[in-house]
Amino acid sequence: MEAAALTTAHPPVAGHGDRQLVSLVRAGDDRAFEELYARYRRRIAAYVYGMVSDHGRAEDIAQDVFVSPLRRMRETERLIAFRPWIYEIAKNACIDAYRRRSRAEELALTGDDGQGGGDRCTAPGAAWRGSTWSWPPAPAPFPVAGLHAG
Repeated sequence: MEAAALTTAHPPVAGHGDRQLVSLVRAGDDRAFEELYARYRRRIAAYVYGMVSDHGRAEDIAQDVFVSPLRRMRETERLIAFRPWIYEIAKNACIDAYRRRSRAEELALTGDDGQGGGDRCTAPGAAWRGSTWSWPPAPAPFPVAGLHAG
């Protein structure tokens, strides 16, 4: 009888559809959000990886993607189709990350005073990896088509 009391106090959420899970999240059921996260985390990480081509950065962005939906679901009662909504959030998170990276590279190229001439700059994609390189770059160890030593 004790097991029956436990199942009615906390009914399982795994068998519910996305729409039902969103309703449960709005009612304060954190397990419903955990189920949505478990259902979509890997898919969203793979989708993000396709855009950023960096596994670590994709995982970071994918986790960030799930932060705002929980708050937003509880702030509004409007109908949410969770799957397209979470993918749209992921796409926008990738765009935001790209803009932040581009802005960081622009600032690094101009130097701290904004006048240019900085001798260190962020390599393309380095904002994703946290690395820098010095200018000018070392010569390529092999001939590059269209470029010649001057």
